[in-house]
Amino acid sequence: MLKEKKMKVLDIQALGIALMSFEKAAEGQGISAKLGYKMARFRDEVAKVSETIETQRQAIFKKYGEEKDEQIQIPKKNAEKFNKDFTSFLNQEDSIKVLSEPISIDEFGDIKLPPSFMNVFKEYIKD
Repeated sequence: MLKEKKMKVLDIQALGIALMSFEKAAEGQGISAKLGYKMARFRDEVAKVSETIETQRQAIFKKYGEEKDEQIQIPKKNAEKFNKDFTSFLNQEDSIKVLSEPISIDEFGDIKLPPSFMNVFKEYIKD
């Protein structure tokens, strides 16, 4: 049901956001148990990797930022170095478990999903 895949950090983050939007829509409208189970397992795998990504992201902000009013702001003197490191971070690859087989579009039924979900999730859906 799941297979290992290398993905850019940026794409993993987008996948996590898409899965959260799916979960929100599913909670409001309901879905089949079969689809719910597949998506929950997938979400759990993405969440594991996302925790590590978030820790790394915060470390970059702390390295170049200064805390002000309980928020980290990047001073202009560090902006160039921060942008370089952060861009590099977003483009690095990490291993993640993804769906090994696409989900039939029919399994989604009439659930209303945002276009952003479909844009990110299209490789995991078959017609």
